[in-house]
Amino acid sequence: MFGKFLAISCLLLVGSLLADDESGAIAAQKEVECCKRECNPSCATKGPCKKAECCLQNQSCKEKKPCKKKTCCRKEGSCCSPASQPSLPLCKDVTPSARGCTCKDGWVAFADFLWWQAGEEQGIRYAFNNSSEILDHGSIVTLDTSSDPGVRLGVGYNLNHDQWDLVGYWTYYHNSSTDSLSVPTNDVNLGLIPIFLNAVPFNVGFIKTVWKLNYNAFNVDLGRAFYVSNALALRPYISSETVWIHRWFAADAKSQNPGLPLLAIDTPGKYRTRIKYWGTGPRLGMNTKWYFGGTKFHFLSNLAFSLLYGKGKSHAMTSQAVNGIPDQTGVDLSEECWAVVPHMQLMLALGWEKCFCNDQFFTNFFVGWELNEFWHLASIMLPSGFSAAATSSGESIYMQGLTARIQCEF
Repeated sequence: MFGKFLAISCLLLVGSLLADDESGAIAAQKEVECCKRECNPSCATKGPCKKAECCLQNQSCKEKKPCKKKTCCRKEGSCCSPASQPSLPLCKDVTPSARGCTCKDGWVAFADFLWWQAGEEQGIRYAFNNSSEILDHGSIVTLDTSSDPGVRLGVGYNLNHDQWDLVGYWTYYHNSSTDSLSVPTNDVNLGLIPIFLNAVPFNVGFIKTVWKLNYNAFNVDLGRAFYVSNALALRPYISSETVWIHRWFAADAKSQNPGLPLLAIDTPGKYRTRIKYWGTGPRLGMNTKWYFGGTKFHFLSNLAFSLLYGKGKSHAMTSQAVNGIPDQTGVDLSEECWAVVPHMQLMLALGWEKCFCNDQFFTNFFVGWELNEFWHLASIMLPSGFSAAATSSGESIYMQGLTARIQCEF
């Protein structure tokens, strides 16, 4: 009897030990299942994970961190990895979206501050500085342009269709530069020869010039940002571009200095020109982002080309007095033409970005250098060989300098 009791007790003890082992195995299996899942649930379906801990997106539970009590829940269907912590998401996309922080649709808004310098590629030439008794022995004088502020404002929408985005933006920039040059009154053999006057070249003592540029552009971009590695994102886009570029140039040659040769202008001469161009056309571009080791900082670039077809108008006039008699020689010319103008845009910058409210809000800052170059625009019409014939050839203009942006997506 005692032997039977002892045998039954041993069987119960062994069964209890086996049951404990099985319970431990089930608990371990649940923990493994918690760590293997995607870790992107809604707050109501955290499963077997502990309540005081949350899994980071696309990471194992070994890297979990305490949940914040007031942290808002990620919406169902979100599958993008945060751009501030770039990693390929668990989506099945061939090129996973690199949009801001979330795959949901929403608004995009940004504002740029521009501090640019503008000018013409070959320089704005207005005088010849005669430095000896021999004519045409000296240097060409060009106008040094200044830097002025501008602005770029944009608004767009992140689309549901394959995570594309549609953005429209307006750019405004105005530059006004002045320059002047004079020669000493006691230098008998020195003088300035204005190249914008068409009479026999005369020396003058003082020339003042003003150059202005007014630039307006409107763009509409359609693009898609996607990851090609854990630290590199691309955004190719197609765009339409319309630009208005207006330029003014004025120069005034003042009365001669007493020490200059007798063959000189003794009353002022002046030159005025106005050049307008508007054009529209297609544009292709590529944005790139290189992230620094999973941080919120990145290096970014933008390269775009467009072909603009539009109309240019030029008007130039000179008025010159000789020997005290005003308006003895002068030119009044106008020109209109249709032309294709290539436009290149290049930008290099350093940026920082951050996601808020469990990736429901995104902000981005960057500061960099930007270059805009327009080729074969109508140039300033100047007298050719100091004669009444004027020349007007294609000229490249540029705008380059600082660009700083703040951008929000919500």
